[in-house]
Amino acid sequence: MKYQLNSNVRIVQFNEIFCFRKGIWDFNEATLDISQESQILKAVYCEMISALFKGQAIDITAFEERLDAEDFAKLFQVVEALYYSDLLMKEDEQAIQENIMQILMGSSRFMAEAGQTMNTAPILFISDTDFVNDSALKLAEAMGINIEVASDELKLKLQTTDVSSRLDALTHRQNMQLLTKELQSYQAVVVCQERLNVTMVRHLNEVSVSLKQQLILGFVDGPFIHACTLNPPHTADFDSLERRVLARLQDHTLYQHFANQLLPATQPVSQAFLPLLNILMNLVISEAFLVACTGNSKFEGRLLSIYLPTLEIQVQDILKMSNSQTQGALAKLRYEDQQIATREMVKDLLREDRE
Repeated sequence: MKYQLNSNVRIVQFNEIFCFRKGIWDFNEATLDISQESQILKAVYCEMISALFKGQAIDITAFEERLDAEDFAKLFQVVEALYYSDLLMKEDEQAIQENIMQILMGSSRFMAEAGQTMNTAPILFISDTDFVNDSALKLAEAMGINIEVASDELKLKLQTTDVSSRLDALTHRQNMQLLTKELQSYQAVVVCQERLNVTMVRHLNEVSVSLKQQLILGFVDGPFIHACTLNPPHTADFDSLERRVLARLQDHTLYQHFANQLLPATQPVSQAFLPLLNILMNLVISEAFLVACTGNSKFEGRLLSIYLPTLEIQVQDILKMSNSQTQGALAKLRYEDQQIATREMVKDLLREDRE
């Protein structure tokens, strides 16, 4: 196995002490003191670090013949410790991409399965401004992820096809089948909106829970921008997030009236909003990139909130609500089957009376 120095790591030497330093001011470092080692092992360490200085990859198996078993075991342990401390990285065809994921995810890169490749299935991208759509396509192309921008017809269908109401079980099932057919080919759905279309996201949430599909949300909320990744059933869903917000509102009726407004598929945006939407778009596309590469993301089950006037950042967990319409206890009841069974029972009783 070949290793090379991580791109953001420097090596500092003090006599026979080598410091592998990651960062400038808030740095982490590992210290390698070779003063007590044998002369052969010292020479190997110097040769190895000289190669790393020059940006070359090292293959520790090449030193096995020159070292005895004890010294080679020490060398192997040092290299492995440097690798698991993210100071060295493996040189393979995924090295650059792995390094990007490491920077984005921290030590969470080991959550990805060994040999896992990027998921090439399309990701649906939904926004309410043309600027965000165009920027997202360019960024996704540079990252190598397959993104499809939702058409106005699809956004209108998602907004008007009601799957959040369960009063009519037959209509609910038909609407769910309709939206499931539209969304089942996507590995995830990304929403990045200046004005969050709450009704549409409610419907998206119902389908994503049914398909066990990840839903990445980014939206502007007054002086805040929010971003999160919902991955039911492993995390809470949008219904749980919305219910927690409702618990802090004084007038639920006014909120429901606001949330149920029919919004246009796209709308003009003020130039003052472009920097905010650019930050938001980069956040959600970065999350989509991590989902495609590893199946995981930084904000899975967590809500990132940025207070824009002072750029204060808060991250909080999104906890499941027991009364969630899609994942709560009541949501698991098959009441439509109970109604059908009751109807059949009445038919049988009437048939017996006639006989």
